[in-house]
Amino acid sequence: MKKERILLTKDTISHSFAIVIPILFFAAFLIYGLCVYKHYGISWDEPIERDSSLITYEYTHPVIKDWVTETVNFKELPDFEDYHYRYYGTAIQQPLVWAESHNGFQMSYHDIYEMRHLYVFLLFWLASIIFYLLCKYFFNSWRWALLGVVFLIISPRILADSFYNIKDLVGLSLYLITAYFGVKMIEHPMWWNMILFAFIGALCTNARIVGAIVIASCLIVLILRGFADKTWRKYLVYAFLEGVLSLGFYVMITPITWVNPVKGIIDTIKTFSDYGGYEGPILFMGQYYRPSDIPFYYLPLWIIMTTPLFLQLLLGTGLVFQVKNMYIRVIRKIKFEGVTWNKLFLLLCMIIPIIYVVLFSPTLYNGWRHFYFIYPFMAFFALLGCRELLGKFLNLKWWKWISAGSIGGAILITMFWIIKNHPFEYIYFNPIARNFVEGSFEKDYWGVSEYAALKNIAMYDTRDHIKVWCSEETSMCVWRLNESDQRRVEIVEDPSEADYLIHLYVGDTNERFERQHMFQRLRDITVDDIVLCSIFEREQQRVISSQFVNGGKYGSKAYLSGSIQWIYHKDEEKDIWTGLLKQPVTADMVWTKLESESSFAYDEIMVEVADNAENWYKVNNETYYPQLFDERKIEMLRISLPSTAQYDITIELYSRRLEDEEISESDVITAQASDNTAAAYFAIDNDEDTYWTTDRIQKRGMFFESVLRREQILTAVELTLGNSTWDYPRNLQLEVSCDGKNWTKVHAVTQDNQLYILEPVKAQFIRLVLGNTEETMSFWRIHEMKLYISGDE
Repeated sequence: MKKERILLTKDTISHSFAIVIPILFFAAFLIYGLCVYKHYGISWDEPIERDSSLITYEYTHPVIKDWVTETVNFKELPDFEDYHYRYYGTAIQQPLVWAESHNGFQMSYHDIYEMRHLYVFLLFWLASIIFYLLCKYFFNSWRWALLGVVFLIISPRILADSFYNIKDLVGLSLYLITAYFGVKMIEHPMWWNMILFAFIGALCTNARIVGAIVIASCLIVLILRGFADKTWRKYLVYAFLEGVLSLGFYVMITPITWVNPVKGIIDTIKTFSDYGGYEGPILFMGQYYRPSDIPFYYLPLWIIMTTPLFLQLLLGTGLVFQVKNMYIRVIRKIKFEGVTWNKLFLLLCMIIPIIYVVLFSPTLYNGWRHFYFIYPFMAFFALLGCRELLGKFLNLKWWKWISAGSIGGAILITMFWIIKNHPFEYIYFNPIARNFVEGSFEKDYWGVSEYAALKNIAMYDTRDHIKVWCSEETSMCVWRLNESDQRRVEIVEDPSEADYLIHLYVGDTNERFERQHMFQRLRDITVDDIVLCSIFEREQQRVISSQFVNGGKYGSKAYLSGSIQWIYHKDEEKDIWTGLLKQPVTADMVWTKLESESSFAYDEIMVEVADNAENWYKVNNETYYPQLFDERKIEMLRISLPSTAQYDITIELYSRRLEDEEISESDVITAQASDNTAAAYFAIDNDEDTYWTTDRIQKRGMFFESVLRREQILTAVELTLGNSTWDYPRNLQLEVSCDGKNWTKVHAVTQDNQLYILEPVKAQFIRLVLGNTEETMSFWRIHEMKLYISGDE
């Protein structure tokens, strides 16, 4: 009796674990999502998706066609029948429009996109639960099922996109959920399963036309099973009814089919079978292609480069064993069981899209995001491969432990990479591929990192009004800023008006932009040394701009333009324009720009500046870009150019803007620390290869202190880390003093735990003190401590 009670207790505990641990796992995943979903920017397609859902809502609710609020203007939205993206179904997005409608369409852009990001994640979270149930069905083990979910969410690109990609990740979630109900349908072809599968499949197809592949795969397997079981009439009826139901539900929720279902469906298939809506150049393997001309191996190579290596190895193993097992069953005429038919169904869901791409070369761009929907099936077969690896050599304990340890280690390494690079996981390339990315493959093709750049600028610059220009002419991510920063940050269309530039590197990091010479690089946002975008701060301020034209616009040989009085005269084969400034200016850069009407090259123009009529200085002007020269006072300009029928020239003068200055090495006279103080000098020796470290785990109260030669107005402190990005100071507190005795705590703002922005404060002594460090096992390291003072000092 005692033994039976013990066994009963063990069974009870095991059963409890099978319930409690999955619940805790999914609760933890949900909490994680709720904590981080606000960290991501707005991708360029999100406003288009919102407009599509609003236009569909207006089409079904014409009573609101005249509504106008701060965030929606139904009067200016195109009619559904004329809308370019009318073939994109938005049924799954309608609850989001209902939420806006419930609030009278008065929600702010900030709240609208946060809501949409949360919605995308919750759908993916639900899909992960469905994937757990799917794996549990096949493996009959909650442990294996949970490992399958880990495989699903451990892909950095998939995880990151699950917080904002309302197109492809919503498609992935629906594709996966549809496949689950397809498995239920193949296992037990009953009315309830048929209706659920048909409705979810229609919803998936409405969101992404590829949802039809799941439906078609299910119908194929049902028919094959019917012939194999010699009950083909029954299964043929099931397949027919399933197809009719799916088609009926699809027409019901897809407005483009309401007027003429046959034409609507055919036009939708034509639109997406060879989508030509995007014509931008695609960087692939160092060359630029049109989307319709990319090589057939574009998709496979992107999958290989951006999927963790251990998952690829397990996937290959799983596919080999699965195909082998099916082949043996066919050769030996072993009857397929329900599980085997369902594995065939999942295999078709994964390989049919890939075969279609390789054979027909449809239009592709932006990596493989359009085919993210196949990833859950890759994770499933990777899980099969994992079980085969561990199960085939079950008697070899050493093999089992090595395999399990290697897989576990690979998962932890990928997890640490995600934590380290959050929220830029969407740029993941596996360790082999990342060495070949720069200049060869697209990076932030959706501009999501723009939000992080805007946050950096808002923290760095505390002024009430900041003007920012973005290289991709987008202002959407400004909506993700908090309300106060939105009021301060203005997105401008002309870079000459901007205080900062954000340059997104979709392709080559070395690409230039029009006004780069007027700005200095402030910061790069990088992942694995891959630059996603750069922040440039204005270095040159335009002090004057003037235009002169020959050939019909003015006709006059003397006129005033932009505070410059221009006088024309001819000298042999040259036109000479001499300009007298109303007020002298100090400048060190000139930019001469030819408009399209001009018919000669830049090297045919000579530009001279002078402080009087005699002291002329020639400015080299052989290229389109601005030309720097030694700073000087300017009262006059002279431009010589070929005598032609027509030209239109704008000339601009710029001066260097006052900036905060970095304190030189000689201004920091000493440094000391609570730990390893003998090495403190290495943090102020102006050598990035040397460093100071605590040589032990960080503890509250550890400090690093430096002394300046004289009192300065301090504006920022930068602590460089070299390659030791984990050894940053936890909860750092900054204190300053003018006499080394009376210390004042100062508030500092940081985004990366390296650059700390302060309100300007007088200081000669600077002390850095660690706060609460309970969550870390890292040392504290400083390669260089850089101090910044006000340019007014």
